[in-house]
Amino acid sequence: MMFKKAIAQAPLAFLASTLVAMFFYEFAKAWLSISMIGILLSMLLLMPIKQIVSNFYSKRHFFLLSLSGVFLFLFLPQSDNISYGWNRIELRGALLALCIAFASMKELTKKQFLCLMILYVLLSVSFVTYVLYGYILDFETINQRYLHAQVMPTPLNHVRFSLMVAMAAYISYIIVYHEFIKEKWATILMVFATLYLITFLHIYAVRSGLLAIYVLLIFEVLRMWILQKNRWPMFLLIGVSSITLFTSIALFPTLTNKIKDTRADIITYQNKTYPNYSSLTTRLISFDAAIHQFKEHPLVGCGIGDIKDASDAYFRKNYPTIDTPILPHNQFLFFLAATGIIGLCIFVATFYAPLWFVKARQNKLLLAQYLILGVAFMTEPMLETQLGMAFSIIFILIPLVIDSDSFALLQSK
Repeated sequence: MMFKKAIAQAPLAFLASTLVAMFFYEFAKAWLSISMIGILLSMLLLMPIKQIVSNFYSKRHFFLLSLSGVFLFLFLPQSDNISYGWNRIELRGALLALCIAFASMKELTKKQFLCLMILYVLLSVSFVTYVLYGYILDFETINQRYLHAQVMPTPLNHVRFSLMVAMAAYISYIIVYHEFIKEKWATILMVFATLYLITFLHIYAVRSGLLAIYVLLIFEVLRMWILQKNRWPMFLLIGVSSITLFTSIALFPTLTNKIKDTRADIITYQNKTYPNYSSLTTRLISFDAAIHQFKEHPLVGCGIGDIKDASDAYFRKNYPTIDTPILPHNQFLFFLAATGIIGLCIFVATFYAPLWFVKARQNKLLLAQYLILGVAFMTEPMLETQLGMAFSIIFILIPLVIDSDSFALLQSK
């Protein structure tokens, strides 16, 4: 009896483990893989395979979402570098496994959903505090780093970390705004977490994270303007955000230095001067490389296995001074170059399929994740790393399995 109860809670436990493992990714990479696989394996212990397969095919939003990774098999045969192509496909294994598992998962109760979200917020606050502590200890040196396309040291890739923090800030905000918790002390803590995380994003001054949090701010402001007669929460939100921005600029030079560095990068790109170690310039060049590959193979691309070799060749030919060529740092351009216009259309149609099969306009957490990913995809190949894939898919799938009580709160106000 105890064993059955433990197995019944295993999917939730592995889901919580996945959230934790994302933050400790650089310390124990296998942990993230084990946690995600554990969600599927625990579901296989809970119900027959036939039922799991039936659920997967009948719930089309999960099935179609999984195809956004599976479709790459179609573009593998045209590749010369089969090994690299398989590596790209293997990364999508987590996407397929999680879609299959979540299609059969029981709805998360309001309590379970809240516990998972608070866990994620607390992890974010803890890691942000660790990063800020290091910043304070080496204040002047780190400020100067921002003039040279660098950021303060973090346990994770700075772009993905900033996006994870942006999501945590939004989660803590909706917990308060939609009254998921009633205790006054807990509400105060969540308000503090929201302001703390947003302030950190300004101090951290990573472009992707800042852009993500302001896109979410615009989303909330527009939603309040259109749907609510009482506009004072909207003005309060704008006011708090403005105060945070100007306070961060006044007290911490990181954001100002990042703006200076960004301007210098743009001038470097426009003048085609020495671009090595210029992060924005290198990204823009990677866009040029992707467009070049698309023009050569407009329908089916250069092949999912050959995208890295093609990008490296473009960098060596046109920018030999750059020490480390990079993949196209735009997820849409990545697919355009690797799989052509056909592959890009398949990806967009399948990856965004949940928006057409659920009440997307009312599921704020789902919409928020797609907005964050929309920002991320513009400057990062998010789905080409294990951590990027895990973060992207987990916060699409969780909103799809919340119960009616949680959904009712998310669609209110």
